[in-house]
Amino acid sequence: MTRLTHRSTSQQPRKTWQVPPAPKRLARFGKDESGVMTMFGIMMLMMMLLVGGIGVDLMRNEMERTRLQSTVDRAVLAAADLDQTRDPELVVADYFDKAGMSSYLSNVTVDEGLNYRIVMANARTVTPTQFMRLMAWTSCLYRRSAPQRSASRTSRSPKC
Repeated sequence: MTRLTHRSTSQQPRKTWQVPPAPKRLARFGKDESGVMTMFGIMMLMMMLLVGGIGVDLMRNEMERTRLQSTVDRAVLAAADLDQTRDPELVVADYFDKAGMSSYLSNVTVDEGLNYRIVMANARTVTPTQFMRLMAWTSCLYRRSAPQRSASRTSRSPKC
């Protein structure tokens, strides 16, 4: 007959994971280079987005500036025409109203004499920024002042 015996083995102590001391962890972290390119790529992407956003903000400001400048120039030229029968201030205000920029118009000055008319209009706009705000630049300001003089001359070309 065979005997089954159970042999008891001495239990070995369980190995527990121990946290290495802080200086060793810092040294290991300093030597570890995994993930460096990922962080560099993310930072470069953020910089490219910021530069692209600044370009968008500047182009929006330039678009508004050009629109304001052309409206002021057209309005003042039309108001300074000696053949214009309407009040020059109303002509300038009407041009700005038709362009949807009546809130930008600051003031209109008219100097009129026997054979001359000088019209000056001042306009101002503030363009809010979207991306430049990240660099503490919240808006772009643009002012436009356009003087226009119209005087009668003795040698006028005939109208056709």
